[in-house]
This record gives sequence, structure tokens and C-alpha cells, in this order.
Amino acid sequence: MNTTEKNTVQKQTWKNVSRGERVIRLSLAIIVLTTALIIQIPIVYEIALFVLSGILAITGLIRFCPLYALTGSCSCSKEKDCNDVCV
Repeated sequence: MNTTEKNTVQKQTWKNVSRGERVIRLSLAIIVLTTALIIQIPIVYEIALFVLSGILAITGLIRFCPLYALTGSCSCSKEKDCNDVCV
């Protein structure tokens, strides 16, 4: 295996969130963020919703969920969008 193939494999191995779940995570991030901005709630809950929204958005954008990595789960193991490679 040459260095180009190794780099390609290394770049692909960190994905463990499918495309469908990615869309769901990003949609939920927008909904949670909008909720935090519109509804009058205590600042502690508002901050918690901002953090939750950020986590959902980041994991959706980079297609990596740390909890999935800890449990060995992969939502894209049967799909081609992760090239059958999960952590």
C-alpha cells in the first residue's frame, strides 16, 4: 500500500455518522438553537441548549460522534457513504 492509499484510508476511518443521520443532527441543531433564542427560559437552560446545538452541529458537520466511537457503534456500516469503514 503506497502513501496515497494510506492517507485515503486514514481520512476515511474517522467517519461513523451516516448521511441521513447527518441531516437529522444538523436539522435538530437548527431547531434547538431557534428554540433557545425564541423561548424565554432561564439563562442556565439557554446555555445548555446552545451547547447541545453546537455539539449536534459539529458532529453533523464532521460526521464523527465520540459516543459512537466509545461504544464501537457506526450508523453507516451498511451504507457506501462511509466506504464501509468505521472506527
